[in-house]
Amino acid sequence: MKTVGYRVYPAVFVPILLTLGVISLAFVLKAWMALAAVPFIYLGSTSASPDLNLKSGIPAVLAIAIGCAVSFVQIELGSAIFLGAGASWVLSSFEQRLRAKPIRRKEG
Repeated sequence: MKTVGYRVYPAVFVPILLTLGVISLAFVLKAWMALAAVPFIYLGSTSASPDLNLKSGIPAVLAIAIGCAVSFVQIELGSAIFLGAGASWVLSSFEQRLRAKPIRRKEG
């Protein structure tokens, strides 16, 4: 059997765990600005790929850059955007790499 490619499944666990972590952080520490990270967690996980290429990850990279720019004006909001998009993009890529299955075809 010859491996011809890989079936990459979308990240499921990382976005759920990060979202639950952000929501619990917002309630426990009364840091309501952290809830701004929730849409950027989704953005980072949907634009992730197992090899972290910029072709599919450009929305997450732009969100990280916007988060850095916003942090000069509003530190809590900017860090929520930056950390939400960045952590979700990197960790979702790692999850996709772990869950990828090879596609095999018989020779002949």
